[in-house]
Amino acid sequence: MMTGLAFAFFQGPIHVRVAPAGRDQPPAAGQANPPSKECALSSRSRAFFDQLLATHNISRAYFNGQHDRCYCDYCYNSFMPDVIVAGPTQYIVPRGWYRFGIDVPRGLVQQEDIFRKWSVSFHGTRAYLLKSLLSNGLAMPGDKLLDGSILASHNCAGRQDHCIYTSPTIRYAGLGFYTSITEFSFNGQNLVGQTVLQCRQQPGTYRMQGETMGFRSRWNQQVLCLALPDQSQVEWTTEVRAGVVPYGLLVRVFEPGSLPDNFESPVDNGRFEHIKRAALPGVAGGVGVAAARGLGARRGQGD
Repeated sequence: MMTGLAFAFFQGPIHVRVAPAGRDQPPAAGQANPPSKECALSSRSRAFFDQLLATHNISRAYFNGQHDRCYCDYCYNSFMPDVIVAGPTQYIVPRGWYRFGIDVPRGLVQQEDIFRKWSVSFHGTRAYLLKSLLSNGLAMPGDKLLDGSILASHNCAGRQDHCIYTSPTIRYAGLGFYTSITEFSFNGQNLVGQTVLQCRQQPGTYRMQGETMGFRSRWNQQVLCLALPDQSQVEWTTEVRAGVVPYGLLVRVFEPGSLPDNFESPVDNGRFEHIKRAALPGVAGGVGVAAARGLGARRGQGD
């Protein structure tokens, strides 16, 4: 029984600044630095990224390295803001994650001006679905994927909500319960990686709501993210596929037995105990597909 437990989803002071217009502009304006050669997260994240592409047959043509960003403590230090006003809503910076830029069609950027007028949101996903999502955009339960399978919701009490779920904070969308975890190896070391899509979302096409997993009502978890004062806005739902445009693949890499502070949630029911005990089996240089499919999925968002 986990009644009364309070999980930390955000730590430290909150710094807010007004961002310049455009696509996650330069470091001098408070954005993350381009990946540094001295950054440990960069090399691990790139190894994870390379293995994801190889395992799931994903073309590098989907990505644009000019928009890669690292949000580790070295590349995005504690003096840089946690919250940026970018577009119609605030942008909560994904600290601890590494972004691989996705190549967004230039016509869409110019026509809709998405990096000035659309909101930033996050969408947790499973690694083996990335190819389909990059090809066709975000999907809903009931959609047929490229491999012919029908997409089903997960972790939603049997419901098949015909909508896409996102969140304005990665500290919610990036929970282990909402994403998959993938085992991989780097320089002979077993590591764990997660995947989340960073998106721009068109205002007026989504509805904001509070979390629907009972974190507050069943486990008295009052604060999901201190950078999001209004907890009634932590989930966004939409039925407009074209209104959600991924522009970055965010990955988080960590060692078994050393979970990030916002990885666990009250509804995990012990599913990550083997990681906490650092008891992952050996992975001989490849991504663990079974782990990618089975250990976690975003509730109700269809992938």
